[in-house]
Amino acid sequence: MSILRADSIRDRSGTGAPDFPNGLTGNVTGTATTATNAQGITGTPNITVGTVTGTDATFSGNLTVNGTTTTIDTAVTAVDSLNVEGSVGIGTITPTKKLEVAVGNSASDGILLKGNSSPAIQIDEGSGVSANFALDGNGSYFGPTSNHYQVFRTNSAERLRITSGGTAIFKGGLAEKYNSISGNLASNTNHSIFNGNVIAFAVGDTGTSLTINFTDVHATLSQQEFCSFTVILDPGGAGKITTVQIDGQSPAGGLKWSGGSAPSAGASGYDVYTFALQKYGTAANNYIVYGAATNYD
Repeated sequence: MSILRADSIRDRSGTGAPDFPNGLTGNVTGTATTATNAQGITGTPNITVGTVTGTDATFSGNLTVNGTTTTIDTAVTAVDSLNVEGSVGIGTITPTKKLEVAVGNSASDGILLKGNSSPAIQIDEGSGVSANFALDGNGSYFGPTSNHYQVFRTNSAERLRITSGGTAIFKGGLAEKYNSISGNLASNTNHSIFNGNVIAFAVGDTGTSLTINFTDVHATLSQQEFCSFTVILDPGGAGKITTVQIDGQSPAGGLKWSGGSAPSAGASGYDVYTFALQKYGTAANNYIVYGAATNYD
């Protein structure tokens, strides 16, 4: 057996790499360098390396990585497709689901889903299977099931159903927070629909002709939709609501009072007004307001 020992092997001219017409076999240690792509490694060699460094390198074809890849310390800018047979963990190396995202307490640790015209997130439940996901440790959302969406508490009864036509059905009762105003109506004319549909004033009104303006209504309602407000005030023996506006506009369809005429102020106690706003057109004043008042002493 012959042994060749050399510090450097070059071609005949001494300026380039030598050619091995019958191939080169055996183990190579140290640094293996190819001068150009034309002089690169061809065929299907089995190569074991410790470190691969590429400067603006491009790898094409099929790549199979076996074993455990513990660290990928680089930014991946584009992946055409990725097929993962196991599980994927973000923020965890021991995912318990197909995809697990472990978030911390920082505001930047959450999950952001952004969409344009398409949904930001979509669940394809398949034929005959209901899509569902947990909202928290105590509740789950199931839907759609046949023709409606449902909200449950775990191991309990249905709490909310939204039908395919948009009707909301509350199965466990409905509680509504009212908007408590520390002053009176004369000093607090404007009331946004976003602050609640029940308004209670702590200070009595003595003005004989009061105006209430319901705001943020026109941009919220569509044509052929209703909304209602309840107003509770202390009339002080004289104060009464005579004018209703919607986003600063007088309703073109008018203010229609129950019984055919505006109510009188209660002598004492509280007057409770109800106003139903009917949007019949698209203009800012295309409303009819139906009002009623009852005195509670």
